Amino acid sequence: MKKALLLLLVLMSGLVIVAQNNVHTSPNQPFEADSIFKADYTKKALRAIPEGISDFINLQELILKDNHITEINSELCALSHLKVIDLYENEVVSIDTNINQLQQLEVLHLGRNKIETLPEQIGELSQLKFFYISENALVKLPSNLSGWTRLELLEAYQNKIDSIPEDIENLKSIKTLNLGYNNIKAIPEGLYTLTTLLNLYLEQNQITAIDEAIGDLKQLKVLSLAGNQLTELPKSIKKLKALELLIVSQNQLTKLPKSLKKLKQLSTLILVDNNFSEEEKERIKEQLKGVNVIRF
Repeated sequence: MKKALLLLLVLMSGLVIVAQNNVHTSPNQPFEADSIFKADYTKKALRAIPEGISDFINLQELILKDNHITEINSELCALSHLKVIDLYENEVVSIDTNINQLQQLEVLHLGRNKIETLPEQIGELSQLKFFYISENALVKLPSNLSGWTRLELLEAYQNKIDSIPEDIENLKSIKTLNLGYNNIKAIPEGLYTLTTLLNLYLEQNQITAIDEAIGDLKQLKVLSLAGNQLTELPKSIKKLKALELLIVSQNQLTKLPKSLKKLKQLSTLILVDNNFSEEEKERIKEQLKGVNVIRF
């Protein structure tokens, strides 16, 4: 059996073992590859997935953050029991198309890499719950998201995404969607069907309009639309009865819907850098006296 030469943290039946250069700290516990459930290679100056990682056939959690790894290869994709992969802050540019073999994967962290494209097969990860792909160079999300029905969080802020796929409607369990700091120009109809959404972040894009259908997102608590090109908000925003935080700063708004006063849970309203007249500002403050914080 191949042994990793770098520090390996192993979780075996609740016992943490440290192994280095074939030495482990518990001589009474045999070091068997199929007994390893967690491996942590954080900040080990790795430039590739550790050779022989596929020997750990029952591995469930693989932490590789803060290295220099450039590729998610087929050897990693063969670890079919993996539930967590953390490759935060590496130099990943490519992902093997066999990524869809990881059918038990629940958490995939690829933030702060150099990824420009994702293989379509990544949309087939049917157990995925948390996907972090922020701070990359991603141009688009996969067009096929049919497998992401259990996804609860998608963080893809600070990329170069210019559109949201219609298949976004398949995210039937999504609670937090963060697509801020991209180049998105329009919101597809499918997004307005995501009735499980609690937090929606679309700040710093190029969105020019919000459809009246946003009123269907009745569980929404946080809505951030700052730094877009909005000239008005839809009247249906009054239906967002659970909304607590609304951020629409850095747009081109001249007025707010009078129906906003019906949002009894709204506690913070950020309106900085818009085109409100002094008269409109006074009207807003008078009408929304129940809001704790209003910033112009």
